[in-house]
Amino acid sequence: MCTCEAHKNPTTLSEPFVQSQEHCDFCVAKAAGKHRGGKKRKGDHLEKENAMDANVAATLELLRDELALKDSEIAKLKKKNEGMTQQVTNFRVEIKKDKVRSCKERSDELGVRY
Repeated sequence: MCTCEAHKNPTTLSEPFVQSQEHCDFCVAKAAGKHRGGKKRKGDHLEKENAMDANVAATLELLRDELALKDSEIAKLKKKNEGMTQQVTNFRVEIKKDKVRSCKERSDELGVRY
């Protein structure tokens, strides 16, 4: 039977506590996450967390790339929209000029002056 404090208070099992006091081999192994009993080691859990973090990071990177593509598409569409707006404006100006010309030509034909 171990008489160390760790068996009396299992919440104190941590690396600094193990290093600061004398413990049996079971306590040292338990603090390192390598004790017997069929439980998972701390390292196994960390590996899964690291794998999940890597998956999240990869997904986040893909979403950032997709967002950048969408932003570039939006910029292209805005530029195209500006070009189309300018074309419509130019077309309207041409129509007005044609109307003014046709009015002037008709007034000249009729001999009317403004």
